[in-house]
Amino acid sequence: VTAYNHNNEVASPPVIRKLTVTSPFPIVSQAPPSQVPSAQTNPPIKTGKPEKGSQPQSTTSTTTPPQEPPASKPPTVASQSSQAPPTSSSTATQTPEQAQPEQQKPEVRPRRPALYVLAIGINRYRDRALWLKYAVPDAQAITARIREIGEPLFPDIRVTELFDDQATFAGIDAAFQRIASQAQTKDVFVLYMAGHGKTLDGRYYFLPQDFRYRNEDSIRREAINQDHLQRWLASIPARKSLVLIDTCESGSFTQSLALLRGMVEKTAIEKLIRATGRATIVAATDVQPALEGYRGHGVFTYVLLEALQQADKNFGNRDGITSIFELAQYVDDRVPEVTLQAFQFEQFPQVYMLGSDFPIGLAQRN
Repeated sequence: VTAYNHNNEVASPPVIRKLTVTSPFPIVSQAPPSQVPSAQTNPPIKTGKPEKGSQPQSTTSTTTPPQEPPASKPPTVASQSSQAPPTSSSTATQTPEQAQPEQQKPEVRPRRPALYVLAIGINRYRDRALWLKYAVPDAQAITARIREIGEPLFPDIRVTELFDDQATFAGIDAAFQRIASQAQTKDVFVLYMAGHGKTLDGRYYFLPQDFRYRNEDSIRREAINQDHLQRWLASIPARKSLVLIDTCESGSFTQSLALLRGMVEKTAIEKLIRATGRATIVAATDVQPALEGYRGHGVFTYVLLEALQQADKNFGNRDGITSIFELAQYVDDRVPEVTLQAFQFEQFPQVYMLGSDFPIGLAQRN
């Protein structure tokens, strides 16, 4: 230590003194511009020999940068991308929302047309004098053939067969009522009748199984007359319909249809034709009994069975589908040919195609 006077001259010789620093000034490191300096100071740094009882310290003087307090964190916000998925099985893993596919409603397809067939065949009448031989086999064969060719086109084929004692007036009436309650306008209806028919006073009568002949009045009272048949047909909602009649003296029915065709809504049958377009094919005129006994069937039914398979190839457009117009043309051409060849007598069917054409089944391929 050197002492100086007021003239800045040495006042006394230098004296050496030992100085021990016990509390140095804190050394503060400069914080980066973006950080705030910490207010915490470093612990004192001792130099020289350690005091007795103290732990040996490093002889090298070191300066430890001050520990910065942890920066205050903003409130924690749950991040879907940084957190691990929960382990609980009851909690779904948080993932970015994805568009969920809408549940598609089941497609409602319209019901395809159904095919209704009512087949009536009477061999054994209550009156044994009226017994026939081929009416029931004919009706059975027709329903089997229609079902065979119709299955590829109609997923629902409903056949009602009334044979012998089932084909009473009440039984036929109940069958028509049942079909009328089930069929819809887009469906197809086929009526086949095989039995005895009678023309009386220019009107057509179909004899039910329980009919018993006494006189002409019994026919008028107990038989199914033309009005009954017309009313039953009109009750069927199906607009596409085909009527097939294979009975003795059945021609007057279609003759009556032809006469009534030009009248404006005078009778039920005219309303039926105009509204639903019933197509009708019958086996004989009122003066020609329906011929029986050709290869196990009546001639009309035998040709009809052929037509259901071959009409498209021989008289149609060969599209593989049998339509009622093709069916009618085949029957009209083929029946006289077969009867002339087999019986030397031409039987002429009566055909009335009213309304539009429609398919009845698939044609035979070969």
